Amino acid sequence: MADLPSAANIKEIVSLFAPGMLILWPMSRVRIGPIPEFRERLIAYAIASTGYFAAISPLFYVNCLPLPSWVWTICHYGVVPLLIGWLIAFMLQKGLDYRIAKSLKLEFFHHIPAAWDYTFSQMQPNTYVLATLKDGSRVGGIMGSESFASSSKDERDLLIEDIWMIDPKKGWQQADPPRSALLVGNEIHYIEFFRSDGGVND
Repeated sequence: MADLPSAANIKEIVSLFAPGMLILWPMSRVRIGPIPEFRERLIAYAIASTGYFAAISPLFYVNCLPLPSWVWTICHYGVVPLLIGWLIAFMLQKGLDYRIAKSLKLEFFHHIPAAWDYTFSQMQPNTYVLATLKDGSRVGGIMGSESFASSSKDERDLLIEDIWMIDPKKGWQQADPPRSALLVGNEIHYIEFFRSDGGVND
C-alpha cells in the first residue's frame, strides 16, 4: 500500500503550484473559448509557477525590506502572483499585447480559437440574429445581456433572450407572449447577424 503524503509534502506541493494557479486564475476569467482539461491546466500551473520562481521569486530574497515571516509568505505565494495575474488579464482584455506586438512589427496569432467564440465575444449589445436550423426552420431574435453562447468545444448551444417573429409583410415583430429560445448546437446550420440599422455585420 502506498504511503499517504505527509502534511509537509502537501504543503510543499501547494506552495509549488499556488503562484501559477493565482497567476492564471484571473486570466481564465477573461479567456474566451473552451475550458482546458484538468491535466492541461495542471501543466499550465506548473509552467507559470516555474516562470514566477525564476523571474520574480529572487526579488523576495533581497534584504531591502525586513518583513515578518508570515507577511513575506503571504506576499510571496499569494499577493504578488495574484497581482501579476490581474495585470496580465487586464492587458489581454484590453488587447494591449496585440498593440505592443504591432508596435514591434510582430504578428501574434489570435488567442480566440474559433470563429464562434470570436463572433459572440465581439458582438454589440442587442444584436439581431437569425439562426437557420438543419431542418430549414429559422429562429430570429435579439442577443441581449441575458443571452448566452456556449464556449464548450463539445456543444455550441445558443440561448436567444428575446424571440422575434419574421413576417414577410410586416418584418420583424416581437413574439407574443415574449419568450426566449434555447437552440441545440448540433441542430444549427448557420447564423446571420444584423446591425440595428438593418445591415448584415457578419
